[in-house]
Amino acid sequence: MGRLLTITRSEVTEFGIRKSAYMPQVKVGKRSLGFITIVLFLVLSLFYLTQANQIATKGYQIRELELKKAQALEKQESLKIEAARLRSIKEIQNSASSSQMVPASEINYIFPDKSVAKK
Repeated sequence: MGRLLTITRSEVTEFGIRKSAYMPQVKVGKRSLGFITIVLFLVLSLFYLTQANQIATKGYQIRELELKKAQALEKQESLKIEAARLRSIKEIQNSASSSQMVPASEINYIFPDKSVAKK
């Protein structure tokens, strides 16, 4: 049986020992480690700034909506008071006299005869 020639980067040349045909060699030096650290720091800083900005914006929007709510509640209260004032008997009588209405002197009631259909 013939032997196959396998060229590997392994320093082991013994027969029967499995050798990897490709051994990835990743070398991380001081420069690349520093570069990776700086990039990671910049990405995390950018993420932090965007989150802080969103929180500040939401806080401003919440304050604005609370102010609008308070104004709407004040207006609602004043409208309730105005509606109660307009419903009062005194106001109704004053509005009737200001529009030159006079009280009825004689009241005539109309009673239908028996030919009106009843249910």
